[in-house]
Amino acid sequence: MAEVPERRSSITSEELNQNVTNPLPKQTDSIEAFIDEGDWKEAHQEFLKDNPGFRLKNYDSQGRPDHGRFHEMWDDVQQIVTEIKTFTGRDRHVFRTFLQKIVEGTDHIDSAVCLALGYYTHSASARREVFKHQLAMFLVFHQMLEQKQQEHIPMVFQDPTFDVEEEYLFINMLRAKVVQHPACLEHITKSSFVFAIHLPSGALADTVVEKLPALYIGNKVDHGSGTSYALAERYIRHWYLANDPWMTPELGRVVEQTNRFVDSYKIDIFNPAHDDCYPEDDVRYFKEIFVHCLKKNPST
Repeated sequence: MAEVPERRSSITSEELNQNVTNPLPKQTDSIEAFIDEGDWKEAHQEFLKDNPGFRLKNYDSQGRPDHGRFHEMWDDVQQIVTEIKTFTGRDRHVFRTFLQKIVEGTDHIDSAVCLALGYYTHSASARREVFKHQLAMFLVFHQMLEQKQQEHIPMVFQDPTFDVEEEYLFINMLRAKVVQHPACLEHITKSSFVFAIHLPSGALADTVVEKLPALYIGNKVDHGSGTSYALAERYIRHWYLANDPWMTPELGRVVEQTNRFVDSYKIDIFNPAHDDCYPEDDVRYFKEIFVHCLKKNPST
């Protein structure tokens, strides 16, 4: 039987950060859980090979990875937040009034969840600008809600496209939590603010529509929209796989939840594209976004 070749890495032992040490079994009383030193070294090397910005030689004089590039991106986001909140142009004033109206009409929020934001690293410059503007918009809402409630509101981010660069930004600059699907469901309640302007319709049915958050900003959910594609996709799959034309209990559940969602929310169009902080080329990324506010009395 041929031997499996040993995996090689371009990262030498001397380049490993000696402050990053194997926690197991030292940090647990269990003798069943441990990390083999060989596995530890290989995993450490692979991480640095895949993410060279964290190699010791790529930290800047302030101890920031990737020569401070992540922090520079965060500075850009903060600048956009400041522009949205302080610029005095008429468009900006009208837009801030609209944001304030949304915040004032929202009940108490205990979590802010951002879904499907997209990725910043390895994307074209226009897409990076969109990422920064959309993150800034989420942060403005978050700050306004915190100011209204005079308390901290934890933030949670989830997107399968996130890489370590995006996670570093959220964890270190925002002190937020980054989770993998479906962990976001643990953080979405009827007291949540969910910002999900790129969330696919298939995911809408299993997240926002199911959980009924206090405030949801994203694609419109209405009779015939929002969950329509998800229903069609699942029904067609069921038909071909089971040769069965009848609606399954799962599809019936999505229909019932969609009807409940539509009856529970009042909807306003959210179009920050008119605001002059957005480059004209990026306007298309902000059109047809809707604000869904949970009604205090669903019968109204």
